[in-house]
Amino acid sequence: RAVAGAVKDELKLRALVVQYVPVGAENRFDMIEQGKIDLLCGATTVTLSRRARVDFSLPIFVDGASVIIGANNTIGELDDLAGLRLAVRAGTTTEQALRASFPDADILTLSAHQDGIKALLADTADAYFADRTLLQFLRAENPKASELQIAEEYLTVEPYALALPLADTRFRLLIDRTISTLYVTGQIDEIAAEAFGGAEVSKLVKTLYQITPLPE
Repeated sequence: RAVAGAVKDELKLRALVVQYVPVGAENRFDMIEQGKIDLLCGATTVTLSRRARVDFSLPIFVDGASVIIGANNTIGELDDLAGLRLAVRAGTTTEQALRASFPDADILTLSAHQDGIKALLADTADAYFADRTLLQFLRAENPKASELQIAEEYLTVEPYALALPLADTRFRLLIDRTISTLYVTGQIDEIAAEAFGGAEVSKLVKTLYQITPLPE
């Protein structure tokens, strides 16, 4: 919405109607290439192969797989969890990363993220891996999970950005200027508070807000 407001001001329009178009993982970049959307605002990770198809803004968020553990355990480094009962949602990139990092671990695969919290509370697992932001939501929505601990360390790191049509330099500059302003003025904190229901963003995200803005 901040970017849309910047476009309205740049073009000196009286009003700008924003149309939200639903897309899926299977067609989101096609929609940009076909001119059916102007800006992709989902949780989209920047990769080199994707940059061959679309352009990306400055980073808007950073997330990655982390771990939440039962109240009876303590978190030092992720390597310390090797001898524990580890759980993860089946069929995810987190499962792939977990098996690569802990090839000899006893890994329990589950069908839903909520089952990971239930496994910790029932003591059928010692640690559950998922995106850190998701872990925060899972803990917040279950009153019995307040004593569970989420690690600050990440198993994987994925930078998110807004995607836009390839080689639209003027549009990208306007987007990046808007993002930089949000970070420098602290408006991003208000946006994050609204988006995450008051849950505090990670230290990694706070660092992103500090190092991302570009000077004029």
